[in-house]
Amino acid sequence: MFENPLRLALALAVLTLSSACARGGHDNAPYASDVADAADKPIPDSDPCATPNKGCACETNDEVVDCGQVERRSGDYVSCTMGKRTCTSGTWGECIGDRVATISAPSGVKTLALGSSAACPDNPCDPYCQRIADDSTNLAVDAGAFTLDAGLVLKATTPLPSGAGCTGLAVTPASQNITITQANTENVKAEYFNQISTAVSSIPSTWTVTATRNEANIDNNYAGSAPGITGIGATNWSARWTGSVIPTTTEAYTFYTATDDGVRLWINGTLVIDHWQNQVTIEYASAPINLTAGVPALFRFEYYQGNGGSAAFLRWSSATIFKQAIPAANMGTPTGTRPSRLVVSPANPSFSVSLVPSGCYSGTLSAAWTLDRLDIAAVNNGAVNMLGAVPGTLNVTAYAGQFSATGQLNVTVNATDTNFAPAGAVTNLAKAVSGTDPMTFLYPYAATVLPLGLAPPYVQWDNGGTAASAVQVSLRYPATGTPTFSWNEIIPESNPPHATLPQEVWRDLENTAKGQD
Repeated sequence: MFENPLRLALALAVLTLSSACARGGHDNAPYASDVADAADKPIPDSDPCATPNKGCACETNDEVVDCGQVERRSGDYVSCTMGKRTCTSGTWGECIGDRVATISAPSGVKTLALGSSAACPDNPCDPYCQRIADDSTNLAVDAGAFTLDAGLVLKATTPLPSGAGCTGLAVTPASQNITITQANTENVKAEYFNQISTAVSSIPSTWTVTATRNEANIDNNYAGSAPGITGIGATNWSARWTGSVIPTTTEAYTFYTATDDGVRLWINGTLVIDHWQNQVTIEYASAPINLTAGVPALFRFEYYQGNGGSAAFLRWSSATIFKQAIPAANMGTPTGTRPSRLVVSPANPSFSVSLVPSGCYSGTLSAAWTLDRLDIAAVNNGAVNMLGAVPGTLNVTAYAGQFSATGQLNVTVNATDTNFAPAGAVTNLAKAVSGTDPMTFLYPYAATVLPLGLAPPYVQWDNGGTAASAVQVSLRYPATGTPTFSWNEIIPESNPPHATLPQEVWRDLENTAKGQD
């Protein structure tokens, strides 16, 4: 056994995924699209209590029903936190999520057949919520779909002149390769100080910052241990997190802190929670704060740890979002921006299009572009923007006149997150392994079946009594041979030993592996 080893924890190298489709709950409650199965449940109107919602009356105590809340929106896709809601003392409680699902919910105004029901646009995740759209309110369609002033515009593809002599299109390059080298961007700035004071009204600008790093969100149970920052011990330290929250809905949000010990929280420069004192982990709530979808709200979260236990959590809730740690997907930088979490090499892959033979057409060539995986990438004038870290071949197609042509973008994921890596760990983990590592995996254990759509597993191991100076946790697919998906993070070993996998990276792995085995 060797002292203070570096530990390579290959988490989930062999991954078994299954589709989680069981509905459960209230008479196997239907999803939004399963209208035909809902004959025993009347289609609700706009009354918020026509469906089981928090605070609404219920008849049978301990009755459990399915529920769903919007976690985030991305274009025409909605990520839903799905779970259960319980009737307690005659009132429906919180929606307690136990899995995540992604559904297609195209945004914008659209026509629907009279009398047809559709998922509620304000919460398409709610399996009970259906609305009837049978009038033209706010829908400016008058003289038909082919008039430019009717709210809909169709862009026709005009055939090229038959005498131009063109025989087809060519997309250049015909094929290109890219590698996603980063898949988990942390946007919250965390500053750590090797001192505390219970007499200050905020952490002074004159204090010397011991260490700075970026973090995904504030969801930390230190359990009396050091936070894994060089120069910061288990007691008598402070931290200041600055960033922004970017809501997906326009409504009032309540913010919650839970810390051991002191805490202060500012939202858009206003102090909303102030409990700068020694305490066990206690949750405090702000007054409701009105936020606008897509508009960042800046925050500052200050914390100190004296002695004993230690924890720091920042959560939120609203009328449509159950109380939860603010997801990393809703966290932005201290200036309110949210850079892409993906880094691609070579950067900015793009295609161009031309008619063949060269010179056959003297007019301006205007092509329409599309690709076959709009859930993980987008294309605009030939430039491809990756939205997810999912490997494989994307077929990028250009249309012009009566012709079309396709180029291929071959995507590989090979990303390593070193944001939390202790000094020297990246270099040392790249060296050949020597000695015997006493670690034993506790969870996930061998052959664990992990249903699709759930939160990522909480990786745990036993270090055999010998703490490592650093741990590398990896997700790979396929498990044997050369992986097309490889994501790694290098972190300090916690006490007890565990690792939390980023939700977005876990979804990337699911999208890579599902349907392949």
